[in-house]
Amino acid sequence: MRFGCPVELVTDRGANFTSRLVKHYTQRIHSTHKLTSAFHPRTNGKCERLNGILKTMLRKYVHGAIHMWDDFVDAALFAARIRKHRSAGFSPFFLVYGRDPVLPGDLLRPYLIPTVANDPRTIAEHTARELESLGQVRAAAEQRMRAVSEYDKQKWDAAITKVDFEIGDHVLMRNEQKYGLEYNWMGPFLIVDKNDITNIYKLVSIGGEPYPSWVHVDRLKEVKAESIREPWVDQQA
Repeated sequence: MRFGCPVELVTDRGANFTSRLVKHYTQRIHSTHKLTSAFHPRTNGKCERLNGILKTMLRKYVHGAIHMWDDFVDAALFAARIRKHRSAGFSPFFLVYGRDPVLPGDLLRPYLIPTVANDPRTIAEHTARELESLGQVRAAAEQRMRAVSEYDKQKWDAAITKVDFEIGDHVLMRNEQKYGLEYNWMGPFLIVDKNDITNIYKLVSIGGEPYPSWVHVDRLKEVKAESIREPWVDQQA
């Protein structure tokens, strides 16, 4: 762990993350492990976006030798960390270390680091000023990220039609693991609980079997029927 134990881990529900080994490990390091909604990558949008950027970079690095992608992960990560991010206005490297990295192509390399007198008190004062300045930069970056996030949310909300279900409604759930000629939708399911903040729902089949995880509203659609007595679509996800 490069920077110590993480306070919180957010992952999808892949078997490699839901195993007993991972559960035991996160308990040992006292980290909170949170799982995203199934088949809803926007729950962990920042991570998914970075993964997309890294894939694009690796595609350029390997030049068709796709099985050698792991040889270029460090280079791709470094490139991602030193680029200025739109939301923060700074690069992750700068927000961690308080300076830009020294790169091989920098022509003014000797002048990138200011000269500091060789005196312990002067060095301490200079370090204190640098840390104070970095704290201000981090606060400004956090404020900017919140503003950008709110702006993006407003644009997204204006472009979609809000769908809201109530407890007791019957819904169909999109089949994300459809094979061959299987139905696009599974159900119907009965809504037994909801979280209005994150737009996720707890479902129970007509036979009374609970669906194992919360389901995001994006995967649901209303059932239009006067009465529902038995499932007409395979319940298994």
